[in-house]
Amino acid sequence: MLQTTIQPYDGLETIQVGNGSGLVIHNTGFSYINITHDSFYLNKFSHCPKAATNLLSINQFFLNNNCYFIMTETNFYVKKNKTR
Repeated sequence: MLQTTIQPYDGLETIQVGNGSGLVIHNTGFSYINITHDSFYLNKFSHCPKAATNLLSINQFFLNNNCYFIMTETNFYVKKNKTR
C-alpha cells in the first residue's frame, strides 16, 4: 500500500537537471510503500510539474532505506541490507 503526504513548497530552491536548467518546486512530500514484510521510504521528495519525467535519486533512496539494487537485463530488485 502506498501512502503519501504532500504540502505546498514556498521556498526558492530549484531542482537542477542534466541540461543545467532549474525546475521550480511546487510541492514537497513524504511517501512510503508497504510490501509483505517491510516498507520503503521516499523522504523529502519534490513535485516539479515542468519535469519531463519522474526522477529518483538512487543515492537518497539507498540512504533512506539502507538497501541496494540488483539489476539484470530485464529486471531490477531492491533488497534491504538488514533482511536481504
